[in-house]
Amino acid sequence: MRIYLCDESAKERSAIKKCVDKYLRGNYQVSIKEFSSVENMLSELPINKPSLMIVNLPEQKIKDPVIVQKLQGRKSNQKMIMTAASECYAMDAFSVYADGFLTKPFVQQQVDCALNRFRNVFYQMKKNISFMVDRTMKRFCLDEIIYMETCGHATMIHTLHGDFRTNCSLTRAKEKMPDGGDFVTCGKSYYINAGYIKDVTKTEIILRGGEQIFIPIRLQKELCLLWQMKVNNNIL
Repeated sequence: MRIYLCDESAKERSAIKKCVDKYLRGNYQVSIKEFSSVENMLSELPINKPSLMIVNLPEQKIKDPVIVQKLQGRKSNQKMIMTAASECYAMDAFSVYADGFLTKPFVQQQVDCALNRFRNVFYQMKKNISFMVDRTMKRFCLDEIIYMETCGHATMIHTLHGDFRTNCSLTRAKEKMPDGGDFVTCGKSYYINAGYIKDVTKTEIILRGGEQIFIPIRLQKELCLLWQMKVNNNIL
């Protein structure tokens, strides 16, 4: 899946990309390309066929009939969110058949709501991993795995849909994980999805479901610092 981000301001492109990255959390097979010119973006539409465009149209571009016609004539599966500095441009978004509208400055909650409109498209791009469970290969969506833990020579996979045991070791399971997943290693026994972490104390990782995972003494300082960095950068 391809996402295009278009804004003349590098600062604004960086801001919306940060929000999109946080929404995706590395759990989807998505590539993001940035453009500083709507003309350059439009020239690539027939070639790379993005599934979603997040576009800021300066006032003079909105009035350009060629640009408007190209945006209106895009494929039906090429969704678009228009961004602007003010809500007064909302009607312009409708004129180019935009599927969503966002005002600046970007707020994560508003971006999440806008992207949720396309969750069916995103769902098809979810990163998956398969493990042998009860002699059958079972596929797990990366963002539905809460944490994994060592269980003897096997691994317990705790998910939103229940707990599953695979004879794969935790070390091997971690090696199989797709790149980009936001997981945290806690000693030799736990591999935790950071999206389900509620808090990290000096001695424990507390999950959103209430589970408490003890942090080995040698890792306590490192994990506390990592958590604080994520909080300060508004990653979680």
